[in-house]
Amino acid sequence: MASTVSSLVPGFQSRTLPRQRAGNVPSWLSSLRSPSVAHTTRTCGPWAGSSGSPRSGEALSEPFKAPARRIEYVGGSAGASYQDWLKAGERRFVSQEQTPRPGRTTAADWLRGPLVPGFTEPAGGAAADETWYCAACRKGDALTFSLTTVMDSAGHHVLALPSDITSSHFAVVSGDTTLYEGDGVSGGALTVPPDKAPYTVVYDQTRTNDDFRQSLTTHTEWTFASGHSGGRTVPDNWTCVSEAGEYDGPAKCSALPVVVPRYQLDTAPDGTSPAGDAHLVVGFGHVPGVVAPPAVTEAAVEVSFDGGERWTEASVTALGEGRFRADWTTPDAAAGRDASLRVTGTDADGNAVTQTVKAAFTVAADRG
Repeated sequence: MASTVSSLVPGFQSRTLPRQRAGNVPSWLSSLRSPSVAHTTRTCGPWAGSSGSPRSGEALSEPFKAPARRIEYVGGSAGASYQDWLKAGERRFVSQEQTPRPGRTTAADWLRGPLVPGFTEPAGGAAADETWYCAACRKGDALTFSLTTVMDSAGHHVLALPSDITSSHFAVVSGDTTLYEGDGVSGGALTVPPDKAPYTVVYDQTRTNDDFRQSLTTHTEWTFASGHSGGRTVPDNWTCVSEAGEYDGPAKCSALPVVVPRYQLDTAPDGTSPAGDAHLVVGFGHVPGVVAPPAVTEAAVEVSFDGGERWTEASVTALGEGRFRADWTTPDAAAGRDASLRVTGTDADGNAVTQTVKAAFTVAADRG
């Protein structure tokens, strides 16, 4: 397989040309350190399954300066699999496990912003017996909502440690009642009343990282309705938290109708966009496991060039299948400044998400 991949982030962008060999590696594989460069690491299996630790394999790492566009070639024997890691500074982002397919060419962006909290998805072609831990589900009256703290536009997600989150707040509200809230957490599992009711989950996050200057502060609100789950809608290999507070298989478990945004921000590899006409394509879907999800029928996009003090509503056009294009004009006076985004998507049942990202991109400086 030949894969063309560009990693897009201010100060970082990646590609490598790894070769595969047989060998054994520990599960704590890490990349080399070097100031102001990024690293790619590719680990090759076979793998042990849901534990995430390889039985045998190889890890190859190469430092490079970013942004950049590189080509990788991947091959392997029958049953082999691989996973890409990208280390930018001390933060390590990973792809889902993949299987090499001869003759296939794919393209992927790494670290294209905005970088936001969200939900990972099972890898395409994952083994049917590989356990998936549901992050937004209800099992009986146990409601679980567990976020991945940082994801790029292609779904690559950051590993939990080392964390650069300096402050965060998570809350679950139903009506006028706060059912749970806490600092320094990105999710929780709680027992809720059986009757169907509206819920709002709010997550605020601030990161401090000298290697990144964009998308460091986010505010997200998810609203959805949920009632007692007495039947199973998730696949057989999923497991969900029970009212006893433990993962207990898929019985009586159903995914929550949580709406999620997926961004296609039109920026250069360094995260900048010139003054003048600008646009964003944002697609809305639902977390994995939702059966017959309602269509996302409404969207709104706002842009701010003064840190969120004032917002300009973009012109939004529906593209179909939950995708929308937002167009706006970036003023010349904003040159050199960071721009913030606020997006809202609502499905036909009233489930919605609103996500605000400060410094989502930078307006390119006036070269004149």
